[in-house]
Amino acid sequence: MAFDEVVFWKENVEFLNGKELLDEKVCTSVVYTDASGTGFGGYIVEYGESEVIGSWKPDEQVKSSTWRELEAVYRMLMSKLNYLKGQKVLWRTDNQNVVHILCKGSVKLDLQTIAINIANICIREAIQLSPQWIPRTDNVKAYSFSKTSDCDDWEIKEYIFNHFDKKWGRHSIDRFPSDYNRKCIRFNSKHWCTGTEGIDAFNYAWAGENNWIVPPPSLIAKWIQLGQTIEDEILAAGVTSENFSTLADRMVHFLIHSRSDNTTKLYHGAFRRFEKFIISEGGVAIPAEPIHVSLYLTKLLDSGSSHSVLQTAFYAIKWAHNINNLDDPTDNNFAKNLLESSKRQEHSPKVKKDIIDSADIVKLCEKSGRYYSLIYKNKPLSYTRARECIVNRLKEVCKNLNIGLHSLRASGATKAANSNVSDRCWKRHGRWKSDSAKDGYVADSLEHRLEVTKHLGI
Repeated sequence: MAFDEVVFWKENVEFLNGKELLDEKVCTSVVYTDASGTGFGGYIVEYGESEVIGSWKPDEQVKSSTWRELEAVYRMLMSKLNYLKGQKVLWRTDNQNVVHILCKGSVKLDLQTIAINIANICIREAIQLSPQWIPRTDNVKAYSFSKTSDCDDWEIKEYIFNHFDKKWGRHSIDRFPSDYNRKCIRFNSKHWCTGTEGIDAFNYAWAGENNWIVPPPSLIAKWIQLGQTIEDEILAAGVTSENFSTLADRMVHFLIHSRSDNTTKLYHGAFRRFEKFIISEGGVAIPAEPIHVSLYLTKLLDSGSSHSVLQTAFYAIKWAHNINNLDDPTDNNFAKNLLESSKRQEHSPKVKKDIIDSADIVKLCEKSGRYYSLIYKNKPLSYTRARECIVNRLKEVCKNLNIGLHSLRASGATKAANSNVSDRCWKRHGRWKSDSAKDGYVADSLEHRLEVTKHLGI
């Protein structure tokens, strides 16, 4: 590290010998950053779409607050280089150590490394950076970003990727990940992170690559034409302004997140399937004709799709039109009756989940020790994702069973019933309202089933 510093000063001592004081009044950009225990965030005051939101990896979460605050400056700088090149930047942070380190360096190796990286970037890109401490009360927006869970930060399971990697051939680049959920060595990312080939996949040519594409929910607005619809509404109202354009972008964001992320992804996928069908037939997906929606539902019924599939398609088309403030093409008797008809079609019988022996639970606890992590990063979990994580853990000790969360309820009910526990007690314990619902969870033991024959007296 000492040798690196000698090289740095040898190459830059003349250039850095003396520094122009940056007057707040003549700065061309103002940047705010902050970091918390779970993530970091920042924004450029002069640009409406300059927000950066990111999460720390587990090994980064345990580092010092100064490291996280300084690393937030570095990642914000790397993410928004196109905005900051050649600028006089006033950089505001609520950590006094960061201001000191950016001005004078640090005796700690990890902090000094980040400081030198920031200095090298500023020299290379002709950025004049002046750090300024501000109280936390003046840094509320960046602080809220650092506490925000990035809704676009999601991933698919490894076995799903491996399946399609074998089916479609090895993928050469992942277009929408971060450094900790990428599926390929090469990748683009939303914001700067270690190893990325570039920020914003749409800035690079995709031709000649076998691209792995798992787009973030924020891109859904582009597919359902929401941004264009809002712009058209603003123009039709007869008044336009720069502030209206900024508010329109925020409006798109809030409308897309009017449903949970999982629901939005589900509806987006279902609507894209409808769109593909209707375009292949020469129709239009938005706004869709009611008869075209009914014909699509008929196609799904004719192919043996379940009521759940038709219901998802029905409400996905309704969602895409409602969010665009368009007439609902599902609000007609054809579509409604086809949805009702799907409930009465013959489908494969339900297969109940297998029960789990208490010994399997004990085995899992012994395997994991005191506790078992569901995921490897600190972020909020939806119910669906938490359920998937729990089932995946259970399958480690119950590999050949058809299990789900209901396996746990069924196992408890079965154990209680076969141990001659009062029906009234374990029905109340399991919160079942009826005997038929309660009995559906019980797998009677062979011994209990034979008792009927034994007591016939023949």
